[in-house]
Amino acid sequence: QAAGFAVPLRAAAAVEPRLAALLTRGDATVPAYGPDLNLAGVLHLTAVSVGSDGPAPADAEPVERPDVVKELAEFTVGGASVLALVGDPGCGRTTELASLAARRARGESAAPTLWLRGADLRGDDTSVTDAVGRAL
Repeated sequence: QAAGFAVPLRAAAAVEPRLAALLTRGDATVPAYGPDLNLAGVLHLTAVSVGSDGPAPADAEPVERPDVVKELAEFTVGGASVLALVGDPGCGRTTELASLAARRARGESAAPTLWLRGADLRGDDTSVTDAVGRAL
């Protein structure tokens, strides 16, 4: 005879390490939306922003700029949550940012990247958070 029981998963995971590992993997890889996004949900939403607002893929490999690569590498391991790269038109900043966004979106330590332009900011914004909320 079949029987079923409902068990709160988070409580059961506290005593069963394999279930805890499965739930952790699910939180990171299966998008969940609602008032509390999980990492996979944030990665999915921000990937849409980079894909629609970011630059088109380049036909040729970009020229590596060691000083920019160094600064971007420091950003990825530092504690900053916002990065702005400025420069003259045609200097490659958009290409560098697109490359960084692509690197951040891959691997087990994937991190969300939201593509904002100056036009996304409004005069009555109190912080970048306002533009982020509109973009997401």
